[in-house]
Amino acid sequence: MLFNSYVFVLAFLPLFILLIRALRQRGSLRLVFLFATLASLIFYGWDTPAHIALLLGSIAFNYFMALQIAARRPAATSRFILAAGIVANLLVLGYFKYAGFFALQFLGQEPVATADLVLPLAISFYSFQQIAFLVDIQRGLLQPMGLLRYTLFVSFFPQLVAGPIVHYREVGGQLDRLKGAPHPVLDLVVGTSMFAIGLFKKTVIADGLAGYADPAFALAAAGHELDFVAAWFAVLAYALQIYFD
Repeated sequence: MLFNSYVFVLAFLPLFILLIRALRQRGSLRLVFLFATLASLIFYGWDTPAHIALLLGSIAFNYFMALQIAARRPAATSRFILAAGIVANLLVLGYFKYAGFFALQFLGQEPVATADLVLPLAISFYSFQQIAFLVDIQRGLLQPMGLLRYTLFVSFFPQLVAGPIVHYREVGGQLDRLKGAPHPVLDLVVGTSMFAIGLFKKTVIADGLAGYADPAFALAAAGHELDFVAAWFAVLAYALQIYFD
């Protein structure tokens, strides 16, 4: 589900806002967390539901590792568990991103097992965010929280698929403020303004620049030689496209 898609703008986001507001008025932070987590998983698995299992598996593994690190800190054992957690995350990430590439380089052909491998959406973001969480736990900068809160921290849809990678201490206070009645007018004015600016950057600037960058890169890929001005224009258009996207 894309942030600029009709289903998100006209259905998912309005419904999410209305239900979150209703749950906040009830004063149950747990219900707010539960609904936000379920909504985030629906958002994440909209196109490929099977990837939800990998995301939840990663969350369960890293939460378990965080508990083990916290229970043994500051002993050397905690640093060993941290290292094991980091390696495990990087191995999973590396398998999905580079298994086919390395098989092609060293075996001369790509096995069937990796040829049809689909890179899970946002795996880099949630892997590195959880690595940062494990490091913070080992350093004593925070304590493991409840599993539901941790799951929401990792999977929350506004930042799951496009970042940024955040530390829990940067967003934990914001999650706590979800308890109690919201300020609907102020929230909607600020939120709608920020969303409109982002939507303009994506649909007008980024997608507009793609109309110049994509044909030039397609010509280069097809073996056509671009002149100096056209090549630089394509590169700069692509850079700005990625930035505003």
